Amino acid sequence: MPVGGGNIDGPATDRPGHIGALDGLRFLAAYIVFLSHFSNETNLFSKLLGSGAGQIGVMIFFLLSGFLMGHLYLSSPCNWSTVKRFAGNRVARIAPLYYSIVLASIAATAWGHPGFLFAIKGGSIVHHLFLIKGDSVLWTIPVEMQFYAAFIALWFVHSKSKIGAICIVAVLIYVIVLFYSRVANWQWQLLHFAHFFLTGVLVSLFAPLARDRLEKLSWGPRVSDFGFVVSLALVILSYPQIYHRVFGVELLASGWGELKVLMACATLLATAAQSRIATSILASRGMAFGGAISYSIYLLHIPVMMAVKSAMGSDRVVLLFIACNAIVMLVAVASYYLIELPSQRYLRGWFANTARLAAPEPGLHLASDNARS
Repeated sequence: MPVGGGNIDGPATDRPGHIGALDGLRFLAAYIVFLSHFSNETNLFSKLLGSGAGQIGVMIFFLLSGFLMGHLYLSSPCNWSTVKRFAGNRVARIAPLYYSIVLASIAATAWGHPGFLFAIKGGSIVHHLFLIKGDSVLWTIPVEMQFYAAFIALWFVHSKSKIGAICIVAVLIYVIVLFYSRVANWQWQLLHFAHFFLTGVLVSLFAPLARDRLEKLSWGPRVSDFGFVVSLALVILSYPQIYHRVFGVELLASGWGELKVLMACATLLATAAQSRIATSILASRGMAFGGAISYSIYLLHIPVMMAVKSAMGSDRVVLLFIACNAIVMLVAVASYYLIELPSQRYLRGWFANTARLAAPEPGLHLASDNARS
């Protein structure tokens, strides 16, 4: 899964192409997933914030990935040099922590002591190692990497015809949403979720135009603020249990096929990138740092939560909730500084050294990637 990006030295607000509010939005997405799993595990609020609500967080992650790939790369030429740097940065961002967890889980399972890691054995080993599909929260990472590979083709089309790329993206979104119930049965997982990535790309293509138009209007900023507040409310309303209590009906068996959920999350992304309210909240130092460690929060919260629950029991839910929050954040910070940052520095340096013979493309600021990607 989707996965946090950002300057490898930590969150910053002065990087070229950086949109500060998206750092906090990435943290919010990770926390939604954590809160949903905690609610399911402990029956917190009668699972009001669980029961599939974690999908909302993953949807936001996928939209963010699509948006930021479009925002950071589509304005650059698509050639061997830029694609190689794109691939290098994606691998450096995703692979180290993912494979650390996968290899540790495989080893622990083989020794018969998986503990609180993920039980990975048999054919599942190949699926995880070769990014075909994954278990538990690991399932999002193969999907995301498959999207990056597909994005290169879209990038190439966009470099030849921007209108052509927009038409292809729009048609694919329409077809996937229209035939989602059939697509969801296909084995290639990216097809189940591609409409979220592609919607993020589409938002990135139209966001500059919308921003320019709104900046020319005296009431433009108020429109963005209003849109952000309303879309945030709609996203909360999209929680399955909340939706059922308000409207008395169920969402689809999987919210992934619900157009209204897609639109609510996409509007939240679009308005968060422009709203003053969103910037003041989501771009704050604490939220920005939360965005930096969001990948570790996402991948590690289940093992940590299960270990804490085993040690404390689940009788005192409030105390368990406080402890889980604190320990998940501490583990995520340790993972960020001990695994993510060192490995990113090394791999990005290695990829840069292998590409020295290619002339750098001006204006491509890979270090400013603030996607969960």
